[in-house]
Amino acid sequence: MKKNLLTIGSLAFLVASLFLACQNNSGETAAEETATEQTQTQPEQAASRGFKEGERLPGISAVDWSELQALVPNTAAGLPRTNAGEDKSNLGDLGFSHALGIYEKDGRRVEVQFLDSGSQKTILSAVAPWFKGNVVEEKGAEGSEMTTTVKGYPGIEHIDRKENTAEVSIVIKDRFVVMVAGTNVPIEELRKVMNGLDLDKLANL
Repeated sequence: MKKNLLTIGSLAFLVASLFLACQNNSGETAAEETATEQTQTQPEQAASRGFKEGERLPGISAVDWSELQALVPNTAAGLPRTNAGEDKSNLGDLGFSHALGIYEKDGRRVEVQFLDSGSQKTILSAVAPWFKGNVVEEKGAEGSEMTTTVKGYPGIEHIDRKENTAEVSIVIKDRFVVMVAGTNVPIEELRKVMNGLDLDKLANL
């Protein structure tokens, strides 16, 4: 069964690839615009793009990773948190933030990940083509994958019975991605973990 869902751990590479691809295919016009913007202040850039001062610019940096890290729970599916990692990577205007919680015990493992992709819709279109309402429904002997909603937010669930893994991912406000993935943990428990996260607080960042 084809797996459509990309884990957030792969997203940093995807962002870099997209950024480089945009640079390589932009041509002389994009190069000239970049050179001009490098000499402009942010308000001047906003004005040149038709935005008013104070409005959110396309490509503005994501929230600081610490705001995402504060949403990572101390326990998940009854498992203790054993590791945490975070990063804030800036690729020009393509800034993104990432926070991670890992929970393990007796062969059971859960990962909770938050990612703020900033205002780059291209990233979301590549990693989560289902988030705009595209329906996915695949079922087979080895597992299943289908779109869903969590507290009104679009999401997708993936179950791999062969590997005994499962994932639940959602997109919030066309910007934030939340993933709960598990090994040797039933999908029902992962749903509970997702529902227990403060998704509304994330939406209001």
